[in-house]
Amino acid sequence: MGVFTELSDADRILIASAYGMKGLTSVIGIANGNTETTYLFRTAEGEFIVTLFENGAEPLDLEQAFETMDNLYAHGVPCPRPRRTLEGYATCCAADHLVAVVDFLPGSPVKSANIERCEGLGRVMAQIHSALARKAKRKVSRLPSGLIHGALFQTIFFSLATKSEELSISGCATRITWFGDCRGFG
Repeated sequence: MGVFTELSDADRILIASAYGMKGLTSVIGIANGNTETTYLFRTAEGEFIVTLFENGAEPLDLEQAFETMDNLYAHGVPCPRPRRTLEGYATCCAADHLVAVVDFLPGSPVKSANIERCEGLGRVMAQIHSALARKAKRKVSRLPSGLIHGALFQTIFFSLATKSEELSISGCATRITWFGDCRGFG
């Protein structure tokens, strides 16, 4: 996350309108990060993380990521809820970039590990595996199959929720990488 692309007032209104956000009160750039432009949109209805994809993400890729994130959220995995446009799409375009929106998830980066945090991470990883296994049984995916690597960098993948000591996943949709084991590859 970072701010590489500035949003004009028209872009801000376009994004808020596309996602049905009412009463936009502030837009704050999130400076720390690496490859995408990220903003916090505050509205009368809540807070949202708005990401502008700088590196040519495709709508279909983000749609598949959002389907995975919707599934995780529906199965109680502590992750941001993906938001869809009023037309039902995962993305829209603004400032010549593909845009996606998720609910803001309160918390702060975990700077040190301890037994409780590691146990919490283990519980969340089990929830993720369980939710994705149920999804795989229902629907045959065109994605390669195999292990899931969640980029377990403490500043990227999980944060400590402010209201409890439970871990929460802050970047599942864009951080899950699918590794194949030669099944499904021609």
